[in-house]
Amino acid sequence: MHPDSTFEPASMNSFNHYAYGAIGDWMYRRVVGIDNVEGSVGYKKISIKPYVVDSLTNASAALETYFGKVGNSWKIEGKRIIMESNIPVNTTAVIYFPSKQNILVNGKKDPMDSGVRFLKSENGYMVYEAGSGNHRFEGDH
Repeated sequence: MHPDSTFEPASMNSFNHYAYGAIGDWMYRRVVGIDNVEGSVGYKKISIKPYVVDSLTNASAALETYFGKVGNSWKIEGKRIIMESNIPVNTTAVIYFPSKQNILVNGKKDPMDSGVRFLKSENGYMVYEAGSGNHRFEGDH
């Protein structure tokens, strides 16, 4: 870009530069948390592991995959964090929820009652396995 805000001819400009894609990739994979489980391909087995920080109050993204749209969103409301994950048909997800207290999964205190299986607690996350569908997690932040 020139000082007067004009550009070189179109043949000399690329607005599809990797730097722009790297920012988008970081937002999908880190901030919102959508990724493949290691060793999986094509989002057959999905990892949802958002990176929640106090300087952001919410984030959301969706990604069209071969199996359908995978999405995740999280928001902080007062002292609660709410996360909603959409898992496409014929896939499973490992979902890392960044809370350890007063958790509701799909409105239930016992995740087994909600169709989601608790796996473990790991580094500030409660880790669940879920099949296709929409899943809502709520907990203290």
